Amino acid sequence: MKNLTNWFEIPVVDLSRAISFYSTALGVEIQETGMYGSEIGRFAAGGKNVPGALAQALGYVPFQQGVLIYLNGGNNLQEILDRGESI
Repeated sequence: MKNLTNWFEIPVVDLSRAISFYSTALGVEIQETGMYGSEIGRFAAGGKNVPGALAQALGYVPFQQGVLIYLNGGNNLQEILDRGESI
């Protein structure tokens, strides 16, 4: 088993807004598509990336007590923090 995690979904209320935020903050491309009755924004997978998505669907509600996901910000977190200020 290469990775313990093989897929993740981050529930969102406004998919377009979430795609804009995550793609800008992380400097990655996120592809919008549909899957099993939900609208998702897929993070690029391959290499060392575990596939996952932002997901907007009935019953998908982000909440503060949910699962905590750590996204790899690379070697210099300050770059992401600086981009986050402009979002």
